[in-house]
Amino acid sequence: ILLVPYGSMTYDVIGRAKNAREWRVEYVVVRELWLNAGRICSILSFLCAVLFFPPEKSLPYLLCILGAGHFLIYFAVKNVKYDGENADKTSVVTQGTTQNQTEPEG
Repeated sequence: ILLVPYGSMTYDVIGRAKNAREWRVEYVVVRELWLNAGRICSILSFLCAVLFFPPEKSLPYLLCILGAGHFLIYFAVKNVKYDGENADKTSVVTQGTTQNQTEPEG
């Protein structure tokens, strides 16, 4: 429920960013680094909770703490705005490419 709209918004912001055409790969790589860093932190905290505390008591607290991240994402993305002059532009500029279309034989 959260990943699809967040990913779509991220790619829209990347497409409208400064030097988006030249830097789009770097923008996506940085996005993936942060996503994977969050996954690693979640897995490590899960392993620590299971190893050092009784799972019956630690997992409900861990799920509440990690689940609060979804709530906190709202505050991080609520101020993301698109400027009006770029609202009608596509995210990725495909300048200089043409599709090779041929007529069917017969």
